[in-house]
Amino acid sequence: MGRGALAQDVTVMMMSPMSVAQFLEPGKHHFDVIIMDEASQIQPDDALGAIARANQLIVVGDSKQLPPTTFFQREMENPDDEQGEESIFDETDASYSILDMCDAVGLPPTRLRWHYRSEHESLIAFSNSQWYDNELVIFPSSGISTTKLGIVFHYVENATYAAGKNEIEADYVARQIITHTRRFPELSLGVGTFNLKQRETIEDRLDRLARDDSVAELALEEFMKKHKDVEPLFIKNLENLQGDERDVIFISCTFGPDKDTGQVYQRFGPINGPNGWRRPNVLFTRAKKRMEVFSSMKHEDIIIGPGAEGRIALKKFLKYAETSILPDYGTNTGRGPDSDFEIAVAKVINGLGFQTELQVGVSEYFIDIGVRHPNRPGEFILGVECDGAMYHSSRSARDRDRLREEVLRRRGWKIHRIWSTDWFKCRSDEIERLRSRLQELVESGRHEVVRDEEPLSSYPIASSVEEHRWSDEKLRYRIEQYCKENIPRSLEEQRRDGFLCEEIFTALVQRRPTDMNEFLECVSGKARGNLNNDDVQYIHDIFEIIKQAG
Repeated sequence: MGRGALAQDVTVMMMSPMSVAQFLEPGKHHFDVIIMDEASQIQPDDALGAIARANQLIVVGDSKQLPPTTFFQREMENPDDEQGEESIFDETDASYSILDMCDAVGLPPTRLRWHYRSEHESLIAFSNSQWYDNELVIFPSSGISTTKLGIVFHYVENATYAAGKNEIEADYVARQIITHTRRFPELSLGVGTFNLKQRETIEDRLDRLARDDSVAELALEEFMKKHKDVEPLFIKNLENLQGDERDVIFISCTFGPDKDTGQVYQRFGPINGPNGWRRPNVLFTRAKKRMEVFSSMKHEDIIIGPGAEGRIALKKFLKYAETSILPDYGTNTGRGPDSDFEIAVAKVINGLGFQTELQVGVSEYFIDIGVRHPNRPGEFILGVECDGAMYHSSRSARDRDRLREEVLRRRGWKIHRIWSTDWFKCRSDEIERLRSRLQELVESGRHEVVRDEEPLSSYPIASSVEEHRWSDEKLRYRIEQYCKENIPRSLEEQRRDGFLCEEIFTALVQRRPTDMNEFLECVSGKARGNLNNDDVQYIHDIFEIIKQAG
């Protein structure tokens, strides 16, 4: 069958579920099959109109990534309700997506295990271990230049985080963007940040570098021209990244030490919330060839604890980026000790001033005794192996004495072995050896951190480097660029019934509303009624751009 005949016999429409319900008259259009992509972000009631128009349904998505949001609806219902960055996204994340509903009713699932995007195994190894049970099939790289493939970690010294942004880190990232356009002009580039303010700060720094350096400006222009039709340069906060991919991804970790105290407060925006663990997974899986991580904090600055899955994921990822080790901090299994020998060793360790957990589960193995780190809550400083039941259950000496410990060390554990015969014959020597090892680890890993989270009001707010008001032309350009890069509709469509339609666009630029109340006042009801439903979720990003414009 030729292409022309296929086009005549098969009707294919690509629309959002909301658009299907809005534009396709019921009863006139019926389909053999509906395919819903990125289904983790589609609410069930939005999907219903499309499902009702088809004989079969295929739902494709990743339940480990971002859920749908009800942020816009909540703001309309409570326009005066102001909330901090800590909770706003998780409180408005919808409980269920159409993907969750399909799973709940028992539709047969199929996992797509072949991972095609990452051209180097290190790019997906963390997410594969952390969220996908190591079931993804990853193809090994060819071993070509490590400057083009894999993960690169940049520690940004003397950078601080205040008022939702990290200006020194943003400047460093902007300079690296210029460097990339010169060294690797053939590789497409995307930049991800942990919040909107950091994204805008990087954009400002990049604009300034281009204005001040004609060579940098030319390199950036040539790079953008080269990639504009296929994979244009983007700078996005992580809520807008899902579905994107580029050859190279820069990640600005954004958070860092406080300007006055030098401490890293444990406030990581929506990552701290119940759905926070989904957000890093989106950000960490966008690169095809190389991922460069820019951070002004290190993994030991982050304190883990119960119910902090997002923070734990960020800590583990930073350690992986820094060391290439896939860390596993273990879980308390509730299993009893294998022997009285383990109990005796644990009591001695407690007497040395350390807390212990028996039978800590890691990678289907169990460490006999996990010793808690005295300065980093939630971490183990040492794993103690006794020749108990787990040791004797191994099938061979090779499994017992080499492979088991090798796997645990790869997962970030420090292992100390005690033989029962040595313990009973030379108990004092073994206790001294154990005490020395623990003291050595405490001293080598000493790093001062803040243990208690401070209330929001106690954080010092730094003033912006630039307080001038943007011109209407600059604000107009910035809003149009945002809409072009983030809203998945053509500019022509957006000028017809989106934020770029003349009345709304003019009001945004000239009246500069920064919240929903002001928007309702300066835009007529007719124009608001014509606004496309799929676009309204982006309105708060536009408010943030206007706030920065002054």
